[in-house]
Amino acid sequence: MAEQDQVSFQRGDDTTLLVRFSGAWRLRGGLPSASLVDRELQSAAQVRGVAFDTKELISWDSSVLAFLVELSELCRQRGINMDRAGLPAGVRRLLHLAEAVPEKKGARKEEAEISFLQRVGVSAIGAGDSLGEMLKFLGEMSVTFVRLFRMKARFRPVDLFLLIQQCGAQALPIVLRWAP
Repeated sequence: MAEQDQVSFQRGDDTTLLVRFSGAWRLRGGLPSASLVDRELQSAAQVRGVAFDTKELISWDSSVLAFLVELSELCRQRGINMDRAGLPAGVRRLLHLAEAVPEKKGARKEEAEISFLQRVGVSAIGAGDSLGEMLKFLGEMSVTFVRLFRMKARFRPVDLFLLIQQCGAQALPIVLRWAP
């Protein structure tokens, strides 16, 4: 779903920006950035409040909360009042919980930048492991084919019929699901 379908803006009066949520807000659908609201606030410097309209909001997950936390921080930095009355009750409670305890400085794990030598080493180790697994597989398959051609392969006939059944009629739903 496009960002324009999820969030829109309207100026109720000169001092209030109405933020409208619509559609289904899901993380997999993409998360609109609070920079959209920032642009709206910059275009109208006299805005002193932000209100919400969620009548067209079909469903939501934590993506709404993530957007609102960013927006709340933006409003706090600019000294703009955020009227939360238009938000669903569940969102208001979760937003209150998210803001109740401030994040500790240094609590997030800082990811150190991986050096070129480390990247090369990790890639080489991964390639070595993959090569070993591939050679093991090829060796087992070679031994199996030699046994098969020498008629020394051992298997139960019931296992053969099970494999034939799985590759035949039972495989039809898989093939139909992947057909263009």
